[in-house]
Amino acid sequence: MADSDFWLALAISFRELHHGSVERLAAEWAPVGKPRDNIFVWRLRGQGSDETRFAELAKVAAGRLAPKERDKLAGWLNRVKTQNPHVSHPKSRRIDDIAKVSGDFCERLYLQHVLANKIPLQPRPPKTATSVAKPIPNPARIEPQSQSETPWTIDVVEIDRRRKLFSEYKSATDEPSNLSIYTAKNSGVHKPEFYAYLNGELPATSEIFKNFERFLREKKKPLPRQPKTKD
Repeated sequence: MADSDFWLALAISFRELHHGSVERLAAEWAPVGKPRDNIFVWRLRGQGSDETRFAELAKVAAGRLAPKERDKLAGWLNRVKTQNPHVSHPKSRRIDDIAKVSGDFCERLYLQHVLANKIPLQPRPPKTATSVAKPIPNPARIEPQSQSETPWTIDVVEIDRRRKLFSEYKSATDEPSNLSIYTAKNSGVHKPEFYAYLNGELPATSEIFKNFERFLREKKKPLPRQPKTKD
């Protein structure tokens, strides 16, 4: 997925989480241990399911910016605090509406890539609660309003999961090429389905998806298809 697509999808996901939350999420730089230890960590404050969803999105976002960073949730919150003018005061220990603030930060990253690469702007992600007519079952998905718009049926967390599984597969099978995988007789995919899987577009309910994930999880090496012979 291109960087601009990635950051726009995340902006939408964070804002859908913000609009759908009963209790506004916050991130607090909280002390741990004894006061004299002067040790602080980030804590999320909100409903449990919202905290879990936010952490998933934040880790995916941080992984794009700093793949080798160990604590990706803390890394994301540190960046948001530094880059956001409303919470960047050195004595500030709390970021209110952290899902909305994260969505705004992702939109800035999206616009940076759009301007740097001269990419046409996509429809602006929703910024206010009044712009969302009704809750969307999966907060990482949003349907296009017309045929001309980009189909934002993108789940960045699912894409990240698929690519990690694929990366683990390649590491365990001596790094076979993509070509050898989607032309293999035992992978169960051809080129279109292969890239649809990696880009999050292949439905998880399809038999092709299930067979290909089984192939990846079982770490099967790709077997070349037999060339067709002429009679």
